[in-house]
Amino acid sequence: MQPLIVGIDPGTTTAYAALTLSGELIKVESSKRFDPKTLIAVVSKYGQPIIVGCDKAVVPSFVRRFATQFGARVVKPKQDLTVRDKKTVVGKRKVKNDHECDALASAILSHRKYQPLFEKIEAYLQHQGKKQYAEALKVLLVKNETLNVVNGLQRLLQKPLIKTDGKGFHPPAPSSPTTLVRELQKRIVQLEDQNRKLQDEIGELWRAKEILQRAKKTPTNTLLKEKEHTLHLLSMKLLDKESSLESQRKRTAAQNHFLANLAGKQLLKKLDNLSESEWQRKHFLNIQKGDCLLVLDPNIVSDNVVQKISGNLVLYKKKLSVHKDLVYVPADKLKLEEIEHFAAVSMEPLQKVLAGQTVLKNVVDAYKKERQATL
Repeated sequence: MQPLIVGIDPGTTTAYAALTLSGELIKVESSKRFDPKTLIAVVSKYGQPIIVGCDKAVVPSFVRRFATQFGARVVKPKQDLTVRDKKTVVGKRKVKNDHECDALASAILSHRKYQPLFEKIEAYLQHQGKKQYAEALKVLLVKNETLNVVNGLQRLLQKPLIKTDGKGFHPPAPSSPTTLVRELQKRIVQLEDQNRKLQDEIGELWRAKEILQRAKKTPTNTLLKEKEHTLHLLSMKLLDKESSLESQRKRTAAQNHFLANLAGKQLLKKLDNLSESEWQRKHFLNIQKGDCLLVLDPNIVSDNVVQKISGNLVLYKKKLSVHKDLVYVPADKLKLEEIEHFAAVSMEPLQKVLAGQTVLKNVVDAYKKERQATL
């Protein structure tokens, strides 16, 4: 799917503007029917958002929810953009209303923030004679800010560390899978960065709340009532931010514990099923041939997905009724440790189960050959 930069102006009338990574406008549109779920479906028709921008210093929950669905970076200004600022940015580009102007300005400013990085990527790949990797490298560096251009290209050119052959699946030696560990560690760093940003936003909300509380001591009038209403809204936002922060802390703690106990275990990437839509939704897992998977329902399956992971080991939870060119193992035979997108299983029990299935398969194959010989 084409990577996108999307600007959003949420409200009673919600507007969005979608740009390519080169800054070309694909679509700008507004509607009173755009709730988060609807907008996600609409924008998905044009591509995969990797950068989402807004015009507010405090990111609206609508924008954050939209960005989280795609695992996209959120770009916000240091202070709320003025109407004059936004009209200057949009210039003579055609929009139908102020909402579309706000969304388009957010998208353009988000592109300007990343434009130096994109130009640096293109210049480096031009020099290396690998211009075909430009789009993929831009997506990778946006999502992984700890990588530089050189390391990012090396990551794209890496080959899978786990391989299969015609005789079946061979799990790797019981050592820590360094590539995936690095990915998890980077994800933890990103979560900690989000925590710090949430704490900064909470601090701003507390300061605003204190100012409004002091204002309550003045004589009651229309302005005070408006400030009390604003105080209530800020208090609700504060509770929401604190809840989000606590959830982030718990996820970070769970991932740290998971990583600390990964030695001697096989890492599994989790999917709800093997459909094309689930494959696209979990694109950030970077699943390749040789990866081990934990699949909730392996019976929902796309031949296109199977072709990409033919021969991979699949641990499944629901009863298996559809067989493809994969190595299937029922998950209930093994003790798993799980976090949000990953699971781990001890190597020794896994190898025993695989060995048992190999022996059974050999017996069945030998019996079939004997029966065919007698016919």
